Amino acid sequence: MASPSPLESRWWQGKRQLRLKAVSAAAVAGLFSTAAVTKSGAGLRGDHRWGGRNLDDHFQPGAGVLPDPVDGVCNNALPHAQMFDARPNVVHDYKQKLTHMMNGRRQDQPLPELRTLPDGSSFSILVCSARCNAAQKMDKNGKRCSPTPKGAAWSPDGVEVHLNMPPRGRESWLHREEAERFHREQGGDVLEVEGDSAGWFGFMEDNFGHTLHENLPTVAYMREMLPDHTKFLLAGTPMMRKLIGFIDPTFLARVVWVKEFDIVHVRSGKLTLPIYHDQPIGPLMSGAYNHLLVPYLRRWIAEQHPRDKNVPAREEERTVVFYRRAGTAGQRVVEEQHERDIIDLVHRYMAKYGFKGELVFFTGHNQETGELLSMEEQMSIYRKAKYIIGPHGSGLANVVWTDPVPPTCEDRVKILEFIPAKDSESVQFLFNGYYWVLGGMPVNWSQVTYAGNSTKQTTFVHIPDLENALDDMFGGGKLTEQKALAK
Repeated sequence: MASPSPLESRWWQGKRQLRLKAVSAAAVAGLFSTAAVTKSGAGLRGDHRWGGRNLDDHFQPGAGVLPDPVDGVCNNALPHAQMFDARPNVVHDYKQKLTHMMNGRRQDQPLPELRTLPDGSSFSILVCSARCNAAQKMDKNGKRCSPTPKGAAWSPDGVEVHLNMPPRGRESWLHREEAERFHREQGGDVLEVEGDSAGWFGFMEDNFGHTLHENLPTVAYMREMLPDHTKFLLAGTPMMRKLIGFIDPTFLARVVWVKEFDIVHVRSGKLTLPIYHDQPIGPLMSGAYNHLLVPYLRRWIAEQHPRDKNVPAREEERTVVFYRRAGTAGQRVVEEQHERDIIDLVHRYMAKYGFKGELVFFTGHNQETGELLSMEEQMSIYRKAKYIIGPHGSGLANVVWTDPVPPTCEDRVKILEFIPAKDSESVQFLFNGYYWVLGGMPVNWSQVTYAGNSTKQTTFVHIPDLENALDDMFGGGKLTEQKALAK
């Protein structure tokens, strides 16, 4: 690992010491301990604070701004991104939906409780959603499957990890008897692991985007909160192996890869698992969408891949990345001629505001050979980006590779994402975008909606709204400031 830059050193010394506190629920009837411990072993208490600062105390209703945990007070520290849509009712509905998704961002979803089972406990992954198409609920062989992951964990005397949890908190946890039956019927292996261990299973662990924005943030959180000797029991999908191996090859020595229907017995150590008790939307599982976990992944990446490795020092070396789904995906592909019109508009606004960097097209593949880009190449493309534009999709999950430590709020990467509104809900579910998942990244986030003539396969956006968004993006937010003053 390269030495951190002076900027990063200040960040580590200041902000990392003010790490997020783990939400530590009371131990249930004395049967569990809450393993919210730092690497030094000191206990932590959850109080919904960023760096020890109470969000309610710092909320500024007039400006609608919250303290960003790393960059100070930044304009997009809201429960929603900046929405560019000329229809006031759409903007209103969008803000309401996103505020609900993120619990208003004044407290956010709680971080998971780290619940600990005693020496001799067992863990099993029983339904790995990686093999299930979430939309069709079918696997590759055409058989019905569950897109919601299922697992089980129990102590030597049979006490299950989900004891006394509310009904929604138990959705992803099965009973010991079910785990053992699945294990027998499906022929899983029995693994013996020595020492303290942390178990994890999550949603679509072989999908690039879902692994980045759902699974790895929780792994990063546990990595930071638990002692360095802790082993990690993780689903051994190719994508999990690939991404962890790229982010931190040394961490692989701590991983025990678990297959579906395996049972892992932990000997001479405790078993820790992340537990969610509630969340406002979606299937509840041992881990879920929670943008408060993203800074842990960001720190992990920044430790292993410092910004001075591939963030250009000169403005003209920065780029505009345009994410294209044509030829790589069967859904949410911007119509060919319409995409050319959008690209022409992007060039026009780059010229209007004197941005001299290059416009780079990203599909995840080499444009000449068609081969899949390596993780190093994908990181390099997104680390150089100053602006990122494109439809919602896994390609935009690469935002996790962007500049991890922008010097100021103004230096944050700017993103413009295309998402569905009510009249384009056939494309994907209403207002589905990455902000409510990756809002913990230090970026300025804007969104425009698909036009009503869009379908699941082919999409269009509202050009006047796109022009306003591009004007605001390349103009440094001047359009938003002018509108605010006009009010």
